[in-house]
Amino acid sequence: MLTNLVSWLYGPVGSVILGLIFVIACLNVCIGLLSSCSEYFHRIAPRLSYRAWLLIMAAVSYLISILGLNTILKVSTPILQALYPMALVLILLGLADRFTRRIPLCYPVAVACTGVTSVLYALILSGLRIPGITALMEAMPLYDAGLVWLIPAAVGAGIGAAASCIRNHKKCGSLLLPEQNQDKKLP
Repeated sequence: MLTNLVSWLYGPVGSVILGLIFVIACLNVCIGLLSSCSEYFHRIAPRLSYRAWLLIMAAVSYLISILGLNTILKVSTPILQALYPMALVLILLGLADRFTRRIPLCYPVAVACTGVTSVLYALILSGLRIPGITALMEAMPLYDAGLVWLIPAAVGAGIGAAASCIRNHKKCGSLLLPEQNQDKKLP
C-alpha cells in the first residue's frame, strides 16, 4: 500500500527513494543489534573477542534470515505471545511503583500468574490441546480478545499485595497509600 501510494505520488523516483529509506533503516537496526548483542555476550563470556561474537551473531542472523519470513513468524509468534503479557505486567507495575513499592510480592506473583496463563494460551494457539485446561482457558473472560492473562495478572497482584501485608504485619491500607514526604512539616 505504501509503495503504491509513493509510486502514485512521486513516480518511479519515489519508489527508489522509499526503497533506500527502508534499506538504511534496516541496516541501521541490524548494525545496532549486532554491536549491542556482541558487546553483551563479550562481557558475559570474555573468552571470545568482541569481533568473534560479532561474526557469530552475523552468521546466525544470516542463517535465520534464509528460513524466510513465514517460518520466522511461525516460530517467533508463540514465543512472543507467551512473553509480551509478562512484559506488560512488569511495565504496568513499574508505572505504579509509587503504590507497589511497599508491596514487593505483587511483582513476582503477578508475573507468575501472567506467565502461566500466557504460556498456556500460546500453546493452545499453537495447536496443542491440553485436556481440561484448553476448555478452562477458552471459557475465561477476554480469551477471544487475546487478553486472557489480564484477570490472572490482577488476581496475582492482589494475592502478592496481601502476602506482602501479611509478611510485613501491617495493615494493607497504609501499604497501598503513596508514601508521604517526610520532610514536610504540618502546621
